[in-house]
Amino acid sequence: MSYAGNAYNKTAAVTAAPREVEAQALINSATRLHQICANWDERKQDLSKELLTNRKIWTVFMESMMVDGCPHPKELRENIVNLGVFVVKRTLELGADASPEKVSALIGINQNIAAGLRGRA
Repeated sequence: MSYAGNAYNKTAAVTAAPREVEAQALINSATRLHQICANWDERKQDLSKELLTNRKIWTVFMESMMVDGCPHPKELRENIVNLGVFVVKRTLELGADASPEKVSALIGINQNIAAGLRGRA
């Protein structure tokens, strides 16, 4: 990528709306997980690194839902925390017994939540 392209990407990341930044983080992680699954035999060694990244994203989401003064409705906060707990649990399970089929649930969750953040759900 050119210098101008890199500069644009950095500026876009700084000026993007928070919901778009969150959606993009989920999509990026889902895409990388999908690429690992699609090339399982060659890429399964990359899974633990990407699962850690995805877990970090979801940890941030869960923590932000539990902050005093969070403006979101209680039901939404509870749903996000529950999804986050599922993601963390699935991540730990995948550490012991990974398969593309088990990873697909995380990919789907990320894609669906990203669509909701973008208003496309």
